[in-house]
Amino acid sequence: MRKLKTDDKEQKAEDSINTDYYGVNPMKTNFLNFMICLTGMVMLVSCASSPASFYTLNAVENTTATPSPSVGVAVETVSIPESIDRPQMVLQKGTNEVRVDELNRWAASPKDVIQRVVMENLSHLLGTSRVYRYLPGPITSSDYRVEIEVLRFDATLGQGTFLDAIWTIRKGDREETKTGRTTSPQKAADQSYQALAAAHSQALGVLSRDMAKAIQSLEQQKGAANT
Repeated sequence: MRKLKTDDKEQKAEDSINTDYYGVNPMKTNFLNFMICLTGMVMLVSCASSPASFYTLNAVENTTATPSPSVGVAVETVSIPESIDRPQMVLQKGTNEVRVDELNRWAASPKDVIQRVVMENLSHLLGTSRVYRYLPGPITSSDYRVEIEVLRFDATLGQGTFLDAIWTIRKGDREETKTGRTTSPQKAADQSYQALAAAHSQALGVLSRDMAKAIQSLEQQKGAANT
């Protein structure tokens, strides 16, 4: 009987060592915490190792109009909403919710990409190589100055894009101007991000055509005034 009592005391002493005040085994708790941390680290490494994809926009006007070498167009830096002025693609999730996609990005600044595509489109549509970025300073009276303010540049994965932009065409240093607004919804061909980029490009093609028509109208007015 005395031997049994001694063994009981030794077992209780060992149990007290292996449990804390609340009866929880700290070794088991530490092991569980370690496994949770290890799982979290594996997930972080997995996310970090996923390569990002980069996208750009393209001109959609492939046919060159009747050459008009005398026409020059200076395209100003495009104004875009701050919400999309970032390298990541911004996707609509709902009426008042967007998602910034870290793994799908623009290859360059969105405002620079939009400006470049518009310049290429106008060059094709007007048949002139004299389309360039506007730089502060004097502008010749034969040049047109293009201002673009993008109000919306929405994209919904699997659905399409929506462009809403206000533009102004100024005739050199004169007060003669034309102002318009272009809205262009475009459907995506499939569920991919490439399809969204293509839809954005199509929308910029619509914007470019509207501005090219305005410039051609101003040219016709100038020709009528000179006759």
